[in-house]
Amino acid sequence: MIDVVRTNCHYCTDMERDVLRKPQMSKYLGEKFIPVKINLDKETLPLGLKVHFTPTFIFVDKDENILKKIPGSWSEKDFKELTTAIK
Repeated sequence: MIDVVRTNCHYCTDMERDVLRKPQMSKYLGEKFIPVKINLDKETLPLGLKVHFTPTFIFVDKDENILKKIPGSWSEKDFKELTTAIK
Protein backbone atom coordinates (compact mmCIF):
# COMPACT_ATOMS: atom_id res chain seq x y z
CA MET A 1 0.00 0.00 0.00
CA ILE A 2 1.58 3.24 -1.13
CA ASP A 3 0.27 6.23 0.82
CA VAL A 4 0.96 9.26 -1.39
CA VAL A 5 1.01 12.58 0.48
CA ARG A 6 2.32 16.15 0.30
CA THR A 7 3.83 18.16 3.15
CA ASN A 8 1.12 20.84 3.49
CA CYS A 9 -1.87 18.70 2.55
CA HIS A 10 -4.42 19.08 5.34
CA TYR A 11 -6.45 16.13 3.98
CA CYS A 12 -3.31 13.99 4.31
CA THR A 13 -2.82 15.19 7.89
CA ASP A 14 -6.47 14.51 8.72
CA MET A 15 -6.30 11.00 7.24
CA GLU A 16 -3.10 10.23 9.13
CA ARG A 17 -4.45 11.51 12.45
CA ASP A 18 -8.07 10.33 12.23
CA VAL A 19 -7.65 6.99 10.46
CA LEU A 20 -4.16 5.61 9.87
CA ARG A 21 -2.85 6.17 13.42
CA LYS A 22 -5.85 4.55 15.07
CA PRO A 23 -4.57 1.37 16.78
CA GLN A 24 -7.09 -1.00 15.20
CA MET A 25 -6.63 0.47 11.70
CA SER A 26 -2.86 0.49 12.03
CA LYS A 27 -2.91 -3.17 13.07
CA TYR A 28 -5.31 -4.10 10.25
CA LEU A 29 -3.23 -2.34 7.58
CA GLY A 30 0.03 -3.79 8.91
CA GLU A 31 -1.36 -7.32 8.81
CA LYS A 32 -2.91 -7.02 5.36
CA PHE A 33 -0.42 -4.78 3.49
CA ILE A 34 3.11 -3.42 3.57
CA PRO A 35 2.41 0.30 4.10
CA VAL A 36 4.83 2.73 2.44
CA LYS A 37 4.44 6.51 2.65
CA ILE A 38 5.76 8.67 -0.19
CA ASN A 39 5.83 12.45 0.16
CA LEU A 40 5.69 13.94 -3.34
CA ASP A 41 7.50 17.06 -2.10
CA LYS A 42 10.56 14.91 -1.35
CA GLU A 43 10.29 11.76 -3.47
CA THR A 44 8.96 10.54 -6.80
CA LEU A 45 6.50 7.72 -7.30
CA PRO A 46 7.87 4.37 -8.48
CA LEU A 47 6.59 2.25 -11.37
CA GLY A 48 5.59 5.28 -13.44
CA LEU A 49 2.63 5.87 -11.11
CA LYS A 50 0.79 9.18 -11.19
CA VAL A 51 -1.76 10.76 -8.87
CA HIS A 52 -4.02 13.78 -9.36
CA PHE A 53 -4.25 14.80 -5.72
CA THR A 54 -3.27 13.73 -2.23
CA PRO A 55 -3.78 11.68 -0.29
CA THR A 56 -4.02 8.78 -2.69
CA PHE A 57 -3.56 5.16 -1.69
CA ILE A 58 -2.21 2.81 -4.34
CA PHE A 59 -2.28 -0.94 -3.81
CA VAL A 60 0.33 -2.89 -5.77
CA ASP A 61 0.92 -6.64 -5.74
CA LYS A 62 4.30 -8.42 -5.67
CA ASP A 63 4.35 -8.46 -9.48
CA GLU A 64 3.95 -4.64 -9.57
CA ASN A 65 0.35 -4.82 -10.81
CA ILE A 66 -1.89 -2.00 -9.61
CA LEU A 67 -4.77 -3.61 -7.74
CA LYS A 68 -6.60 -0.46 -6.72
CA LYS A 69 -6.25 3.30 -6.31
CA ILE A 70 -8.17 5.06 -3.56
CA PRO A 71 -7.91 8.85 -3.78
CA GLY A 72 -9.05 11.10 -0.98
CA SER A 73 -9.52 11.24 2.76
CA TRP A 74 -11.95 8.76 4.31
CA SER A 75 -13.47 7.79 7.63
CA GLU A 76 -11.97 4.75 9.33
CA LYS A 77 -15.07 2.67 8.56
CA ASP A 78 -15.19 3.66 4.88
CA PHE A 79 -11.45 3.17 4.34
CA LYS A 80 -11.58 -0.31 5.84
CA GLU A 81 -14.53 -1.21 3.61
CA LEU A 82 -12.66 0.08 0.55
CA THR A 83 -9.60 -2.05 1.35
CA THR A 84 -11.26 -5.25 2.56
CA ALA A 85 -11.55 -6.93 -0.86
CA ILE A 86 -7.97 -6.13 -1.93
CA LYS A 87 -5.77 -9.22 -1.92
